[in-house]
Amino acid sequence: MKQEQETVELYRALMTKALAEDRIDDLKSIVKEAESFQKNARAYPVFYDMEKMLLSYFVKDYEFLSNVDSVKDFVKHGYYYDPFRDLLYAKLKALINSGKLKETLKDVENESDRAFIYLFLRGCFESKETMTPLVEKYKFQVTKRKQLTYLVRRFWFRKEFDLEHFLAASVGGGLVVPFGSLSDKVNLGGAMDVAVDYMSDKHFYEGFLLINGSGVVNPDSLQFFDIGLIFNYGYRFFKKKYLNLYGYGSVGLGFDGLNASEEEMKNGNLDLPSQVYPSLGAGLIADVFFTEVKKDGNGSLHGIRFRAGVKNVWAHNALKASGARLFVSIEWIVHQHCEVPAKFDYSFRENWTE
Repeated sequence: MKQEQETVELYRALMTKALAEDRIDDLKSIVKEAESFQKNARAYPVFYDMEKMLLSYFVKDYEFLSNVDSVKDFVKHGYYYDPFRDLLYAKLKALINSGKLKETLKDVENESDRAFIYLFLRGCFESKETMTPLVEKYKFQVTKRKQLTYLVRRFWFRKEFDLEHFLAASVGGGLVVPFGSLSDKVNLGGAMDVAVDYMSDKHFYEGFLLINGSGVVNPDSLQFFDIGLIFNYGYRFFKKKYLNLYGYGSVGLGFDGLNASEEEMKNGNLDLPSQVYPSLGAGLIADVFFTEVKKDGNGSLHGIRFRAGVKNVWAHNALKASGARLFVSIEWIVHQHCEVPAKFDYSFRENWTE
């Protein structure tokens, strides 16, 4: 074992000296012997982490470096002191910093291999933040599918706003029109509503609070109120840059009753019944936007929501009547989109060489 360790140290010392003196032919011979020795070594490898791959550049083994299967499992390790490793990294880093690395690869005949090797060697030292624009710049030169896929997976990363999964909130008010026997008991009324939405692909989930009130026909001193706590499920059937259209169905709980002024409550013994009932309905929504989600923005989108819907009303306790209410409203709406990892767009490439 000691002899094996000493042999490894000798090979590394010889490679360090040859590399420092730019004796590339001697370096090739030493590397070849060291590789043969390493195949039979039991405890002490000659090459560590990325050393073999970086050495392939100096001995001009471009076939090895351009083969994704050869380099795909490289791992960046933390720093440790070693003369051979430090020299290997320092010389290649100097070529990258000086901008001469690309020039040294002119002997690589295949353009895709040349671009791949250049990006791979830079990726051994650079962050994804630095490498991402480089991958995008050279993607047209990398014509081999396996090479470009590897570069994207290993060195490319961008975020984008998810336009298909997001939260939204709206608040607004509108008009309520009664139908059925209810229309004989109450007048037209006003409404306010608050909604919180979640959009998943084209599916629409909404928690909806609708509060409306109307004057009672007889006696006209009373007010009829109706509150709906509703869950809406819908589907987006139309989408353009500044317009989304949805249809939805509703299920929830309604609460209605009569209300009187404080003065009337003091002057008379009024019976003001109320009741809770199951609420069903349906509606249409049109979202019109006057902003758009910007890549460098905060992911918010602002607009106006136009809503039209219908829900049942049971008011047997309060009015001895039932029916439905058509409501239309205008709401201020805000979409909030979150950032997610972007998907690389390969559509620019129609034909691959491999």
